[in-house]
Amino acid sequence: MLTPRRGFLAGGAAGLIAAAAPGAAFAAAGLAPDSQADQSAAFAAAIAAAAKAGKPLLLGPGRYRLADVALPDGAAVLGIAGQTRLVAAKAGVPLLRASGAGSIRLEGLVLDGASQALDDKSGLVMLESVASLHVRDCAFVQSPAKGLVLQACGGRIEASRFSGLETAIYANDSTGLTITGNEVVDCTNNGILVHRTAKGYDGSIVSGNRIAHIGAAGGGLGWYGNGINVYRAGQVLVSGNSLADCAFTFIRANSGDGVQIIANNGRQCGETGIYCEFSFEGAVIGQNMVEGAANGIAVVNFDKGGRLAAVTGNVVRNAFRRKLLDAEGEGYGTGIAIEADTAASGNVVELCPTSGFALGYGNFLRDVALTGNVVRQCGAGVQVTLAKAAGNALISANVFSGCADGAVVGYEWEKKTTGDLAASGAPAFPGVTIGGNSII
Repeated sequence: MLTPRRGFLAGGAAGLIAAAAPGAAFAAAGLAPDSQADQSAAFAAAIAAAAKAGKPLLLGPGRYRLADVALPDGAAVLGIAGQTRLVAAKAGVPLLRASGAGSIRLEGLVLDGASQALDDKSGLVMLESVASLHVRDCAFVQSPAKGLVLQACGGRIEASRFSGLETAIYANDSTGLTITGNEVVDCTNNGILVHRTAKGYDGSIVSGNRIAHIGAAGGGLGWYGNGINVYRAGQVLVSGNSLADCAFTFIRANSGDGVQIIANNGRQCGETGIYCEFSFEGAVIGQNMVEGAANGIAVVNFDKGGRLAAVTGNVVRNAFRRKLLDAEGEGYGTGIAIEADTAASGNVVELCPTSGFALGYGNFLRDVALTGNVVRQCGAGVQVTLAKAAGNALISANVFSGCADGAVVGYEWEKKTTGDLAASGAPAFPGVTIGGNSII
């Protein structure tokens, strides 16, 4: 006979715990929803008993006030989404933590920091060396710290919501992590961080997340204000995410080799929409929509070893100029910037007031090909560096329409040094090949 729903709910958490872990003395432990007492000890005893029995701890609706509960190996805590709330009972410590576990499962829980003071390097949940982590249908809310802090963990974080935090997810030295289908909103500094202690293979997947309203309260020149940030982590896939209103960058990959940034949609950010920078080797940036960023896409820092990329099939529009953050005056306003060992093809760029494309900067240019792109109503179609130490660039078979400053213009560092190099009779420069473009 099926248990009637009304009776099931009336039985409350006590009946659920008994079913999850036979023999666990739930009543004696004093764990009860909506108690004003700190229930950390009772909760720890209940989850230990459930894990020992190899069953999940099932919690009914209500508030459970906790502080710094250590989860055992095999812990599985299941609640009713939106109704089972674990609330911070003490400042300065996480709600839950675990280390060295084979598996941890959290599902259907609201993890509420209650705005309690907590170091911003800490999190509401802190896990280390968890081989198989499963977080699903949870909410991490209201903390001046991070929602979820992971060190050397693998598994899945999915279908969860992160709001009112400093950073939603910080994952360092991951071991096969997937972050998918989550909602991240109203974070003061960053959305999702995938980092490594030292540069190396990571392989995390960050896909299908919705990220919006990411601030940069910490200041700086890009350490904060990122929807998704990949640092030192190689072979990371960032795909199919929807991002809006990020103070600095939708997606920033710093010093990560083999990163792929594919089919993301970003609208409105304060600096560069998609940034691949510093000592990376190998990047694919394709089929992204970037709208309303100060600069659209930048694949740069050849001076620091940044090289080797394909930038294909992106649509970039409505860049804007603004005050420079690290110098006097105004800048930005470029659609796509590339520097070394990079092909850019099949992109459409429009309404970028400085230029559609920037090829190299100063002495930093090598082996770039710009072919088959459409550039409309930009300041210059292309700005190409002509500094003495700069390398090779091919600019061919592109369409330039309504570019008021010329289709292809030469620069040395910040200074414009030529007229339109694509015009009939324009001077040629060693290493720069221009031909077969359509200019309207």
